[in-house]
Amino acid sequence: MRSILFRADGNTQIGMGHLMRSLALATMLGDSFKRRFAIYQPTPSVKALLSEHGFPVISLGTQHIDELIQHSQAEDIVVLDGYHFDEAFQKVLRSKIHKLVFIDDLIFGHQVADVILNHTAGIPATEYEAEPYTQFLLGPRYALVNPLFRAAQLHTSAKDILINLGGADIQNISHDLTNWLLRHYPECSLRVVLGSANPHVATFSHFPQDQVTLLQSLSVIQMAHEIAHCRLAIVSCSTIAYEVASIGRPFIGILTADNQKRLAHFFVQEGLALGVLKLPLNPSMLPSLLNLNGFSDSIKRQRHYLDGLSGQRLREFFQTL
Repeated sequence: MRSILFRADGNTQIGMGHLMRSLALATMLGDSFKRRFAIYQPTPSVKALLSEHGFPVISLGTQHIDELIQHSQAEDIVVLDGYHFDEAFQKVLRSKIHKLVFIDDLIFGHQVADVILNHTAGIPATEYEAEPYTQFLLGPRYALVNPLFRAAQLHTSAKDILINLGGADIQNISHDLTNWLLRHYPECSLRVVLGSANPHVATFSHFPQDQVTLLQSLSVIQMAHEIAHCRLAIVSCSTIAYEVASIGRPFIGILTADNQKRLAHFFVQEGLALGVLKLPLNPSMLPSLLNLNGFSDSIKRQRHYLDGLSGQRLREFFQTL
């Protein structure tokens, strides 16, 4: 059985995006592979998350490559997801293992990995500076979305608005959106997802509990259920947006980081999103995006690009490594 070691981190400083992408890939690859994670100083919530999925966790005491190599084996496929894994780091690691896969969304620097995986749409391999041997898995055909999202059953009479701005939401955009929506749509019902790394939970205590439901540290199954039972979602232009689109719910994207620009452009240009808002947030633009007439068109576009076969494609590819 092929052995895969995933190296990614998640915490309040960097958010949970890198870890959640790697977790999605590990789940999609299935039991045909032996899968384990190496995490730098993992929090109890991160350990619990991975344990819930049945993945062993190696707790790293340093970010130094020597410690990672100590936990690697010559026959390992190692999957890296993180901006600090630069060319020098990757060169040394690649010389000690079987194959190196790098999950990327920055398109920065010279790439030495055997495989580059970037599920952002509209990026050709020619934009990368890479080695001749490097293979590319690009675009939504390889969307890193847990299969449980695709399997979620839609609730057609849903009325709630779901808000999810990432595992950390450092700028507390969720709070600003909640406050604005309650002021301008006093009858609305909101369900706000706050990740395990979110430091702002206490700031939501003044909102009326009969209108605002806080949801914390949800499992993948619980998150899929919430998306399937919402009328529409307001989410960051990251993997969570792909998850919403995989289920087939209308969404408004929030551009919360520079590395989301290409994905945000794709969502707008191809009509998967009702629209995208940039920071600093101007919620007054929301009413024009909350147009019921655009819902069905956006869902059709979502189904066109996210066909539910990315897991199969990834499994077949990894079997060739």
